Amino acid sequence: MLLLTDFQVKIDHKTRLNIPKAELSNSGIIGVIGPNGSGKSTLLKSLAGFLNHSGKKQLDHQWPSSNQISYMPQAYLVKSKLKVEDCVLLGQREQLSWRITETQRSKAMEILNELQLSHLAKRSMDSLSGGQQQMVLLAQRLSRNPTLLLLDEPTSALDMYHQLEVLSILQSFIQTHRTTVIIALHELTLASRFTDQLIILKEGQLVSYGNTHQLITEALISQVYQIDCQILTTHEQKPVVVPIRSKRCV
Repeated sequence: MLLLTDFQVKIDHKTRLNIPKAELSNSGIIGVIGPNGSGKSTLLKSLAGFLNHSGKKQLDHQWPSSNQISYMPQAYLVKSKLKVEDCVLLGQREQLSWRITETQRSKAMEILNELQLSHLAKRSMDSLSGGQQQMVLLAQRLSRNPTLLLLDEPTSALDMYHQLEVLSILQSFIQTHRTTVIIALHELTLASRFTDQLIILKEGQLVSYGNTHQLITEALISQVYQIDCQILTTHEQKPVVVPIRSKRCV
């Protein structure tokens, strides 16, 4: 189980995040949604250890060590001539020595192949588009086989094809690895389609948490985002959020 109790983040003596209690299964993908400024990034940074917090956090009765956690911040770009293959290898930095083994290189290429990025292996990071860099950095994080994977808007720079591809890969990854994935998403339909559970935030406060399909309702989305919306259903029985208008519109 993932358990947060009396979890607070204060910056300059002001409470930026307040989660009295959230208890979720650590299987599947946990999504974090909410309007801009709701505390999504703050939550992920504090779970990753980059922001101090009060209260407790537990993942199966303990918390992973720093080398068991992979965190990918939002819109992070690499301005380096480092080759893509070497960038992915850095995901295994704790195991690297002066000599890179064939096993380590094979593992890096395996991840690049899985994300359909092998054709970029010899390219330099600074020659890639923002979306390509985002895919490579995800490959780097996955190569660590983390216990906890924290992703802040990992699809923000991707087109629709690659958004679906990345989230499908994440679904497959957690089926073969003991990894808990917590992902902040801006696009509600992607959150509805690919997450199993949700943490919903607004203005730094916990609104609700639990099963995705139970939480994606017109009433709750309207309350949190201040919009009129309609929830449709795909042939796979997945909800699709259709925004109609801002509630400020007359």
